[in-house]
Amino acid sequence: HGNANWNVNGIDVRISHFPQNSKYTYFIFEEPRLKELYLGPNPKEEKKIANQIRKKLEKKYGKDIVVLGTIGRFIKLQSEEYIKLICEVMKKYKNTIYLACGDGCIHVKDLVLKYGGEEVLSRWIFPGQVNPHIYGWVIDIWPDTFPLRQGKSLGEFLAKGKCFVRIHKEFVQKQGKNLVLNNELKYILKHLSNEEKHLFLRNPQLLAPIFDNQKDYKEFLELFITNKNIRSLGSKLQKLRFRCLFSKQYNKDSVESFMKLIQ
Repeated sequence: HGNANWNVNGIDVRISHFPQNSKYTYFIFEEPRLKELYLGPNPKEEKKIANQIRKKLEKKYGKDIVVLGTIGRFIKLQSEEYIKLICEVMKKYKNTIYLACGDGCIHVKDLVLKYGGEEVLSRWIFPGQVNPHIYGWVIDIWPDTFPLRQGKSLGEFLAKGKCFVRIHKEFVQKQGKNLVLNNELKYILKHLSNEEKHLFLRNPQLLAPIFDNQKDYKEFLELFITNKNIRSLGSKLQKLRFRCLFSKQYNKDSVESFMKLIQ
Protein backbone atom coordinates (compact mmCIF):
# COMPACT_ATOMS: atom_id res chain seq x y z
CA HIS A 1 0.00 0.00 0.00
CA GLY A 2 1.50 3.30 -1.11
CA ASN A 3 4.76 1.62 -2.18
CA ALA A 4 5.02 2.40 -5.87
CA ASN A 5 8.46 0.81 -6.21
CA TRP A 6 7.72 -2.73 -5.08
CA ASN A 7 8.36 -5.17 -7.89
CA VAL A 8 8.51 -8.97 -7.95
CA ASN A 9 7.99 -11.51 -10.71
CA GLY A 10 4.39 -12.49 -11.30
CA ILE A 11 2.68 -9.10 -10.99
CA ASP A 12 0.40 -8.74 -13.99
CA VAL A 13 -1.59 -5.61 -13.12
CA ARG A 14 -1.16 -2.90 -10.51
CA ILE A 15 -4.22 -1.25 -9.01
CA SER A 16 -4.66 1.53 -6.48
CA HIS A 17 -7.47 3.51 -4.88
CA PHE A 18 -5.45 6.73 -5.17
CA PRO A 19 -3.06 8.28 -7.74
CA GLN A 20 0.62 7.46 -7.23
CA ASN A 21 3.92 8.68 -8.60
CA SER A 22 5.49 5.63 -10.16
CA LYS A 23 7.39 4.31 -13.15
CA TYR A 24 4.67 1.63 -13.31
CA THR A 25 1.14 1.96 -14.65
CA TYR A 26 -1.64 1.82 -12.09
CA PHE A 27 -5.33 1.31 -12.74
CA ILE A 28 -7.32 3.50 -10.36
CA PHE A 29 -10.58 2.33 -8.82
CA GLU A 30 -12.91 4.03 -6.36
CA GLU A 31 -13.27 2.37 -2.98
CA PRO A 32 -16.69 1.88 -1.38
CA ARG A 33 -17.32 4.42 1.39
CA LEU A 34 -19.06 2.63 4.24
CA LYS A 35 -20.68 5.12 6.59
CA GLU A 36 -20.00 3.19 9.80
CA LEU A 37 -16.28 2.95 9.02
CA TYR A 38 -15.90 6.69 8.41
CA LEU A 39 -18.29 8.12 10.99
CA GLY A 40 -17.63 5.58 13.72
CA PRO A 41 -19.79 2.88 15.35
CA ASN A 42 -21.67 5.26 17.66
CA PRO A 43 -21.48 8.91 16.47
CA LYS A 44 -23.97 10.20 19.04
CA GLU A 45 -22.02 8.86 22.02
CA GLU A 46 -18.65 9.76 20.48
CA LYS A 47 -19.77 13.37 19.92
CA LYS A 48 -20.86 13.56 23.55
CA ILE A 49 -17.37 12.53 24.74
CA ALA A 50 -15.80 14.94 22.22
CA ASN A 51 -17.88 17.82 23.63
CA GLN A 52 -16.52 17.09 27.11
CA ILE A 53 -12.94 17.20 25.79
CA ARG A 54 -13.71 20.40 23.93
CA LYS A 55 -15.07 22.07 27.08
CA LYS A 56 -11.86 21.24 28.97
CA LEU A 57 -9.79 22.77 26.18
CA GLU A 58 -11.96 25.90 26.12
CA LYS A 59 -11.64 26.24 29.88
CA LYS A 60 -7.85 26.19 29.60
CA TYR A 61 -7.29 28.12 26.35
CA GLY A 62 -10.43 30.24 25.97
CA LYS A 63 -13.85 29.82 24.36
CA ASP A 64 -12.74 31.42 21.10
CA ILE A 65 -10.13 28.74 20.34
CA VAL A 66 -9.74 27.29 16.88
CA VAL A 67 -8.50 23.72 17.15
CA LEU A 68 -6.02 22.65 14.49
CA GLY A 69 -4.94 19.04 14.45
CA THR A 70 -4.07 15.78 12.77
CA ILE A 71 -4.40 12.13 13.71
CA GLY A 72 -1.73 9.69 12.62
CA ARG A 73 1.87 8.56 12.82
CA PHE A 74 4.38 11.19 13.87
CA ILE A 75 6.69 10.23 11.03
CA LYS A 76 4.32 12.29 8.87
CA LEU A 77 4.19 15.13 11.39
CA GLN A 78 7.93 15.53 11.95
CA SER A 79 8.48 17.54 8.78
CA GLU A 80 10.57 20.65 9.36
CA GLU A 81 8.88 22.66 6.59
CA TYR A 82 5.41 21.68 7.85
CA ILE A 83 6.13 22.50 11.50
CA LYS A 84 7.70 25.82 10.48
CA LEU A 85 4.58 26.86 8.52
CA ILE A 86 2.18 25.81 11.28
CA CYS A 87 4.21 27.65 13.92
CA GLU A 88 4.19 30.81 11.79
CA VAL A 89 0.41 30.64 11.63
CA MET A 90 0.04 29.92 15.35
CA LYS A 91 2.31 32.85 16.26
CA LYS A 92 0.01 35.10 14.26
CA TYR A 93 -3.25 33.71 15.66
CA LYS A 94 -3.00 33.32 19.43
CA ASN A 95 -6.40 31.62 19.67
CA THR A 96 -5.16 28.53 17.83
CA ILE A 97 -4.12 25.28 19.48
CA TYR A 98 -2.83 22.12 17.82
CA LEU A 99 -3.90 18.58 18.73
CA ALA A 100 -1.07 16.30 17.63
CA CYS A 101 -2.81 12.93 17.98
CA GLY A 102 -0.71 9.81 17.56
CA ASP A 103 2.70 8.63 18.64
CA GLY A 104 6.21 8.19 17.39
CA CYS A 105 9.34 10.32 17.41
CA ILE A 106 9.29 13.04 20.05
CA HIS A 107 11.46 15.09 17.64
CA VAL A 108 8.20 16.91 16.81
CA LYS A 109 8.37 18.84 20.08
CA ASP A 110 11.93 19.92 19.33
CA LEU A 111 10.84 21.29 15.94
CA VAL A 112 7.90 23.17 17.47
CA LEU A 113 10.24 24.68 20.07
CA LYS A 114 12.73 25.62 17.34
CA TYR A 115 10.21 27.44 15.14
CA GLY A 116 7.55 28.50 17.63
CA GLY A 117 9.28 28.90 20.95
CA GLU A 118 7.90 28.04 24.38
CA GLU A 119 4.69 30.03 23.87
CA VAL A 120 3.61 28.16 20.74
CA LEU A 121 4.74 24.83 22.20
CA SER A 122 2.42 25.48 25.16
CA ARG A 123 -0.48 25.43 22.67
CA TRP A 124 0.51 22.07 21.20
CA ILE A 125 -1.21 19.13 22.88
CA PHE A 126 0.06 15.56 22.59
CA PRO A 127 -2.73 13.19 23.73
CA GLY A 128 -1.03 10.08 22.30
CA GLN A 129 -3.02 7.46 20.41
CA VAL A 130 -6.70 8.43 20.34
CA ASN A 131 -10.04 7.27 19.05
CA PRO A 132 -10.31 9.13 15.71
CA HIS A 133 -14.10 8.99 15.96
CA ILE A 134 -13.95 11.06 19.14
CA TYR A 135 -11.12 13.47 18.41
CA GLY A 136 -12.39 13.97 14.87
CA TRP A 137 -15.27 15.91 16.42
CA VAL A 138 -12.90 17.99 18.59
CA ILE A 139 -10.63 19.30 15.81
CA ASP A 140 -11.94 22.25 13.74
CA ILE A 141 -9.39 22.36 10.91
CA TRP A 142 -7.08 19.64 9.61
CA PRO A 143 -3.95 21.25 8.10
CA ASP A 144 -2.73 18.12 6.37
CA THR A 145 0.91 17.18 6.80
CA PHE A 146 3.42 17.51 3.97
CA PRO A 147 5.37 16.19 2.18
CA LEU A 148 4.01 12.94 3.67
CA ARG A 149 0.22 13.22 3.62
CA GLN A 150 -2.31 11.60 5.95
CA GLY A 151 -4.47 8.79 4.56
CA LYS A 152 -7.62 7.15 5.87
CA SER A 153 -7.60 9.28 9.02
CA LEU A 154 -8.26 12.39 6.92
CA GLY A 155 -11.26 10.71 5.29
CA GLU A 156 -12.65 9.79 8.71
CA PHE A 157 -12.25 13.41 9.76
CA LEU A 158 -13.88 14.92 6.66
CA ALA A 159 -16.85 12.56 6.93
CA LYS A 160 -17.73 14.36 10.16
CA GLY A 161 -18.13 17.59 8.23
CA LYS A 162 -14.89 19.43 8.98
CA CYS A 163 -12.43 21.70 7.15
CA PHE A 164 -9.06 20.75 5.73
CA VAL A 165 -6.23 22.11 3.62
CA ARG A 166 -3.75 19.92 1.77
CA ILE A 167 -0.70 20.08 -0.50
CA HIS A 168 -0.77 17.45 -3.24
CA LYS A 169 1.20 18.72 -6.22
CA GLU A 170 0.79 15.67 -8.42
CA PHE A 171 -2.96 15.50 -7.87
CA VAL A 172 -3.46 19.19 -8.65
CA GLN A 173 -1.31 18.95 -11.78
CA LYS A 174 -3.24 15.93 -13.00
CA GLN A 175 -6.75 17.02 -12.05
CA GLY A 176 -6.44 20.79 -12.38
CA LYS A 177 -9.54 22.45 -10.98
CA ASN A 178 -11.75 19.43 -11.66
CA LEU A 179 -11.35 17.92 -8.22
CA VAL A 180 -15.01 17.01 -7.69
CA LEU A 181 -17.33 14.81 -9.70
CA ASN A 182 -20.35 16.43 -11.34
CA ASN A 183 -22.82 14.20 -9.50
CA GLU A 184 -21.28 15.25 -6.17
CA LEU A 185 -21.50 18.93 -7.10
CA LYS A 186 -25.15 18.65 -8.13
CA TYR A 187 -26.02 16.94 -4.86
CA ILE A 188 -24.16 19.57 -2.81
CA LEU A 189 -25.70 22.59 -4.56
CA LYS A 190 -29.16 21.11 -4.05
CA HIS A 191 -28.66 21.25 -0.27
CA LEU A 192 -27.21 24.77 0.04
CA SER A 193 -29.19 27.89 0.85
CA ASN A 194 -29.05 30.78 -1.61
CA GLU A 195 -26.70 32.67 0.71
CA GLU A 196 -24.41 29.63 0.95
CA LYS A 197 -24.44 29.20 -2.82
CA HIS A 198 -23.32 32.80 -3.33
CA LEU A 199 -20.52 32.38 -0.80
CA PHE A 200 -19.49 29.09 -2.41
CA LEU A 201 -19.43 30.61 -5.90
CA ARG A 202 -17.10 33.32 -4.61
CA ASN A 203 -14.89 30.67 -2.99
CA PRO A 204 -15.18 27.49 -5.12
CA GLN A 205 -11.88 26.15 -3.74
CA LEU A 206 -13.73 25.51 -0.46
CA LEU A 207 -14.95 22.17 -1.73
CA ALA A 208 -11.48 20.84 -2.45
CA PRO A 209 -8.80 23.05 -0.83
CA ILE A 210 -5.91 21.10 -2.33
CA PHE A 211 -2.90 23.09 -3.50
CA ASP A 212 0.47 22.62 -5.15
CA ASN A 213 2.35 25.20 -3.06
CA GLN A 214 2.76 26.33 0.54
CA LYS A 215 1.71 29.94 -0.10
CA ASP A 216 -1.85 29.07 -1.18
CA TYR A 217 -2.06 26.38 1.50
CA LYS A 218 -1.14 28.89 4.21
CA GLU A 219 -3.50 31.58 2.92
CA PHE A 220 -6.44 29.20 2.88
CA LEU A 221 -5.60 27.89 6.35
CA GLU A 222 -5.61 31.47 7.64
CA LEU A 223 -8.93 32.09 5.90
CA PHE A 224 -10.47 29.15 7.74
CA ILE A 225 -9.06 30.38 11.05
CA THR A 226 -10.24 33.98 10.72
CA ASN A 227 -13.59 33.64 8.90
CA LYS A 228 -16.27 31.68 10.77
CA ASN A 229 -18.68 31.82 7.82
CA ILE A 230 -16.08 30.35 5.48
CA ARG A 231 -15.19 27.69 8.06
CA SER A 232 -18.85 26.83 8.58
CA LEU A 233 -19.52 26.51 4.85
CA GLY A 234 -16.33 24.52 4.31
CA SER A 235 -17.48 22.09 6.99
CA LYS A 236 -20.95 21.77 5.49
CA LEU A 237 -19.53 21.12 2.01
CA GLN A 238 -17.46 18.20 3.29
CA LYS A 239 -20.43 16.82 5.20
CA LEU A 240 -22.59 16.93 2.06
CA ARG A 241 -19.84 15.50 -0.11
CA PHE A 242 -19.43 12.48 2.13
CA ARG A 243 -23.17 12.04 2.42
CA CYS A 244 -23.13 11.70 -1.36
CA LEU A 245 -20.19 9.27 -1.16
CA PHE A 246 -22.09 7.15 1.37
CA SER A 247 -24.98 6.71 -1.06
CA LYS A 248 -25.82 3.23 -2.32
CA GLN A 249 -25.33 4.27 -5.95
CA TYR A 250 -21.80 5.55 -5.31
CA ASN A 251 -20.79 2.35 -3.54
CA LYS A 252 -22.43 0.25 -6.27
CA ASP A 253 -20.41 2.13 -8.92
CA SER A 254 -17.22 1.73 -6.86
CA VAL A 255 -17.62 -2.04 -6.59
CA GLU A 256 -18.34 -2.28 -10.31
CA SER A 257 -15.22 -0.23 -11.15
CA PHE A 258 -13.12 -2.66 -9.09
CA MET A 259 -14.75 -5.75 -10.62
CA LYS A 260 -13.98 -4.49 -14.12
CA LEU A 261 -10.28 -4.35 -13.22
CA ILE A 262 -10.07 -7.96 -12.04
CA GLN A 263 -12.31 -9.58 -14.66
